[in-house]
Amino acid sequence: MKRQEQGVQSYTTRNGEKRYRVRWREGGKHRSRSFRRLSGKHGARRFYQRTREAQEAGIPVAGIHLTDLTLSTFVEEVWTPRARRRLAAKTWDRDLAIYRKHILGELGDLPIAAIGSEELVEWQDRLERRGVGGPTMIKAMSILSGIFREARRRPRMTGVAQNPVTVLDRPSAK
Repeated sequence: MKRQEQGVQSYTTRNGEKRYRVRWREGGKHRSRSFRRLSGKHGARRFYQRTREAQEAGIPVAGIHLTDLTLSTFVEEVWTPRARRRLAAKTWDRDLAIYRKHILGELGDLPIAAIGSEELVEWQDRLERRGVGGPTMIKAMSILSGIFREARRRPRMTGVAQNPVTVLDRPSAK
């Protein structure tokens, strides 16, 4: 039997997916966090290291967020699998084309937690200056809103507390 890595426990979910769990104790309570990856930028090993460092420094571990999670990484790992299952093939193809053309290049490299209303207003202004039509902008805003809605449902992973797309002015569809 393979030796378990210190601080990181591997397990298999009901649907057969392999996951990794980091556990710690804080404030008299047992806490844990689950990961899809063992190593890498957003993996269990890295979180375990940050947890140990925070505990040694006296910082609350529950407040640690992986704020370097970029929009493109979140979309690739979390949003895309869920959206693809829920949308018809033609709708998915259209949404993916709009995401790649109008969102990925502009916002993809930014940390998702750092994208606020100001960044989105500037993004919207750049789309208008390029001559992107109203219906396309509305669809791009809808896709981005769906991404942030999913990110908001996972605040420990993303650091997103609200959907910043809701403050944007919706262009005319004409």
